Amino acid sequence: MMVPLRLDAVERAPAAFAAAIRVATRDAPCRLAVLPDDAFAAAIRDLLPGVSAATPREADILCLTHGSIAALEAALLGELDRDAGLVVIPKLSGHGLDRPVFLISIPKSGTHLLYRLAPALGFKPGIVCPDDPTPGHWYCVEYSNSHTVPRDFFVDTVRRAPFGNRAHPFMRTPALFIFRHPLDILIAEAAYCSAPENGSMAGWFAGLEFDERIEKLLDDDVLLGRFAERTRAFSPWLALPNVIPVPFEDVVGAAGGGDDAAQQALIWSIQIRLGVLGAPAAIAASLFDRSSPTFREGQIGAHRQKFVGERWARVAAEVKAAMEAFGYVPGDLRPRDAEVWRRRPLRLAEIDFDDTPILVQPNFLDHSLVRYRRRYYGVPAVLGEVDLTAMSAAELAALPNAHRMDVLQQSIMLAPALARIARVERALGWVRHPWRNAARALARRGSQA
Repeated sequence: MMVPLRLDAVERAPAAFAAAIRVATRDAPCRLAVLPDDAFAAAIRDLLPGVSAATPREADILCLTHGSIAALEAALLGELDRDAGLVVIPKLSGHGLDRPVFLISIPKSGTHLLYRLAPALGFKPGIVCPDDPTPGHWYCVEYSNSHTVPRDFFVDTVRRAPFGNRAHPFMRTPALFIFRHPLDILIAEAAYCSAPENGSMAGWFAGLEFDERIEKLLDDDVLLGRFAERTRAFSPWLALPNVIPVPFEDVVGAAGGGDDAAQQALIWSIQIRLGVLGAPAAIAASLFDRSSPTFREGQIGAHRQKFVGERWARVAAEVKAAMEAFGYVPGDLRPRDAEVWRRRPLRLAEIDFDDTPILVQPNFLDHSLVRYRRRYYGVPAVLGEVDLTAMSAAELAALPNAHRMDVLQQSIMLAPALARIARVERALGWVRHPWRNAARALARRGSQA
């Protein structure tokens, strides 16, 4: 029986695996393999006396029953080249949709394709990343714009953020980075930039013909920056171990001039490394969207018709460094390292600095605001220097605190009002007062956040 390629997950119990296998074998017999081949595997087989065994490579159904994320991820990587069959894994805390993901894109490189891929994989839009991103949601690295340049995040933001931005969740979180042949990006930009509905910078290109816009994008050292330099500035994302490179040419599929087999292989590799469930064929079918507000042609290799002869030589010389940075060589549409990136394991940083008190804002209404163990604490200035790591849970709870800094700030701002209301109550002998109820409701919101 040919079982379509799919990744599924069940509770880590022999009965749960056996139930999933019974569903899969309901219509026709299937061959089963279980890894590792241990007592857990034997317990599954004992519950399925009529299911025949096979090697992992030949099996229609492969169960990976590993109890740790590291062991499971290593086993999943061994299935990168699988093109059919059901792979069943255990639901492990901190794996799959039990963690968030970041989305990164070069402008005009398939951003909306990436925005469709994320929900197709099961991630909901979170967009602006909080200090503690919600599992199962996708976010931008900074603000609400997925076009973050590495230099901005690793240099400029590090200078401005508390503790050198070490508490940012990015390095501990998977990221998907979509990019495209620079010459196709150039053509897409030239078609996009002059339309007033596409942004206020359209005036910079007003009155220019398509070829003139190409020249201005290549040479602009006044407003946007030279095209090759600002495009190449995104390339450091490729080197980061928590980043999964997503070449537009692979993910777009035949509908965009690519190859459906390469598309499904890439999507399967993303599922394998993120641990997200589903059938790559179904995910692929949901991606190509001609109704996208920035959809133009959605085709690969458009530059081959636009840049020919001497004009090609001039443009290719200008964009050579950007092409090399992403592995594109003249004559090929697919980056040379696409297969290397598809097979590269995902590596996430393990240190999170949660146990390190980080001063986020000094002198806020006579309080120092400190992030510690995923909460924000307001340390009153009258206490002098305080070591939060030496305080008991009760002592920490006695400080103004909240899960978000803005809620903590509100709580601190309300404290004087609450004190004044209490004094009035005592003076007048009031037991209840509407001010008191409203103010204390806000205060409770801060303490419970």
